[in-house]
Amino acid sequence: MAYRTPADVSCSRSFNLSARTARLAQNPRTCRLLAGAGSNHGASAAVADKVDEERRSSHSTAESSHTATRPRFHDHETDTDPSKEGGDFCWTKHWYPLVPEDYLSTTKPNPLTLLGREFVVWKDSHGEWGALADQCPHRLAPLSDGKIVDGNLACGYHGWEFQADGKCINIPSASPGGGAKSPSQSSRACASAFPVQVKQGLLWIWPESGADAWLEASAEPPVTFPEMEDPSWAGSAGDYGFQENPAGWAVMTENAMDPFHALFVHDGTISKADDAVSMPMSITGDVDAQQGFRVAHDGYTTKQKKDGLKALREFHPPCTIRTEYTYASGMKVVTCLYLVPIKPGTTRTMIKFATSGLPGAANKLFKLAGVLPKGLTHAFGHGLVDQDMRVLHKQERRLAAAPRGFRDYYLPTQADSGVTAFWRWLQKAGGDVGWANQASSFDLAPQATHAQLLDHYARHTQYCSHCQKTIKGIDQARSALLAGSLLLAAWVSLIKGV
Repeated sequence: MAYRTPADVSCSRSFNLSARTARLAQNPRTCRLLAGAGSNHGASAAVADKVDEERRSSHSTAESSHTATRPRFHDHETDTDPSKEGGDFCWTKHWYPLVPEDYLSTTKPNPLTLLGREFVVWKDSHGEWGALADQCPHRLAPLSDGKIVDGNLACGYHGWEFQADGKCINIPSASPGGGAKSPSQSSRACASAFPVQVKQGLLWIWPESGADAWLEASAEPPVTFPEMEDPSWAGSAGDYGFQENPAGWAVMTENAMDPFHALFVHDGTISKADDAVSMPMSITGDVDAQQGFRVAHDGYTTKQKKDGLKALREFHPPCTIRTEYTYASGMKVVTCLYLVPIKPGTTRTMIKFATSGLPGAANKLFKLAGVLPKGLTHAFGHGLVDQDMRVLHKQERRLAAAPRGFRDYYLPTQADSGVTAFWRWLQKAGGDVGWANQASSFDLAPQATHAQLLDHYARHTQYCSHCQKTIKGIDQARSALLAGSLLLAAWVSLIKGV
């Protein structure tokens, strides 16, 4: 599904193309992508038709340049100069997956948060998703509290209606008519619109608006992997596991680059601590601010050593980790893990496994799992992440309080190479996530209780339409059983003459 490109001439002003935009407009690949997105204009016209460049500056230029002033993790201890090692990483110029598409409501607006920025998405009358800043330009009310009217998004405060391109098409309080002088024709009545698309069953957002954003988004595809949709790989037909977790993006990412923790955090579930063996691990190639890094390692259990495991972990900025396990038998397991920075202290995870070379019986189990109701299978997807949260939520607060931040880590073994590579990358990339309003990753909420950490409704069910449907069905069945038991009791009483 291609994302939509705005083409509202009435909301645009004339402006000069930046050098980067001019190059993109002349790029044949960009022109083809824009044409595939449904644009009826050439690339230069598509840029010229964008919404009010000046009004978008708070969502584009200002936020794109946040790295120049954003506080880093314990910046006074930084001993690398990002400008000399690849430059800062621009967090808003990338695609982010936010939620499986089938979790979203198609009948009401869906609020979403990314990098501390608030968005609202909805499905319009053409069956396509639109994404706006979750803020009405009238009085700054959240548009997600509104409703969908004839495919447009209507603010719940005063009824202003917006198309997916951000254009305001109705202001109920305005005098009828008015033509070009109607308040809705003003560029100030436009909402900030963002590129959005669906890829491999996930809804993706490019969190930057403005003239250049649509062209840049068209020129950079989301980070996906072919195994996740290749029918020859077992598990490819399944959906992504989803949770929103009370741990920050940095500790979640370093944890994912540290396979050895599984022996102890997940002892008795997927690993056994007494089966641990030393694990050779090394950084392969460069640690690059734009391209990320890779680490290779061997097995870390006696069984994995016996099976000849060789593993490769790749970090693709800003939020993707691909892991490939290859065994001497020829079997391969590829994991795609998205770690999406929602706000300081909160990270969304979406994960999927695909396997080739499985024995026939194991293949049948994958197919069986695929036909079970999602609301039931999701109930069994929390255990490992629960165990991680018990550690990471508290660890993050200790990291925030440490005098030198991550430099207070002692990382003496090869098994720590993934963690070392991650922090080296983050320093090269600017030192911190590009949060809105120059927030810091250490702007954390108070430590949660054990019950709050394991609140599966807050972490999953409130976002998942499948689980909500299952809960509704269980409640209805419970009510029916209660009513049936009362009727049975009444019937028995009548028979006995009580």
